[in-house]
Amino acid sequence: MAPKKKGKGEKKAGKEKKEKPSGPTEVEREEMRLKISALEDKLLNTTEKLEAMNVEHERAKLSLEKQQTDQADIVDYLKKEIEKKAAENATLEKKYISVREAKENEEMRLQHELTLERSTGQSVREQHESSLAERAKLEERLVEYNTLKELAASNKILIANLQDDLALTKNTLTQAQQQLHILAAPNNQDPNDHGAGAVPLLLLEAIRAYPSKQLLVEQACYALQSVLS
Repeated sequence: MAPKKKGKGEKKAGKEKKEKPSGPTEVEREEMRLKISALEDKLLNTTEKLEAMNVEHERAKLSLEKQQTDQADIVDYLKKEIEKKAAENATLEKKYISVREAKENEEMRLQHELTLERSTGQSVREQHESSLAERAKLEERLVEYNTLKELAASNKILIANLQDDLALTKNTLTQAQQQLHILAAPNNQDPNDHGAGAVPLLLLEAIRAYPSKQLLVEQACYALQSVLS
């Protein structure tokens, strides 16, 4: 196949290609320097940011390791606390069981004592009622005793009065007998009795009968002394 002939446009384009310089122009170089400088600045910023990120990453890593260590310590502490609380709970549970058993035993003992107290209370109530009945009887007997005591005191006073009356009567009777004996002395029918024994008796009777008569008493005493001498 035969080659095609080049047209005018193709000839002109080829001519322009031949006229274009082989290296970059000054403007292009300046643009390239600016781009390179911008890229270097960007690379520097990116490097700084990367270094800062690395530093921050190291810090975060250290902080994370510290947190993990702290968390491990906290976990260990919490485990120990849990074990401690579990042991305390077990001890408390044992104490609770012991206290509950003691409470149940105490309730049973109190219930038994309450039953005994109720029984004792019933017995005491019966004894109290019996004591009240006995007290009522004793009070009745006491009233009767006081009545008898008052009657006895009245009778005692009456007996004392009667005894006084009896003694007075006896005394009066004795005096009357003496007076009769004295008065009967002069009328003695004994021929040997001249009445000498009756004189002292009559003088004594006069002294007894008239103690307020001083002259009479003195004369009777003189006469009695004369008769007896």
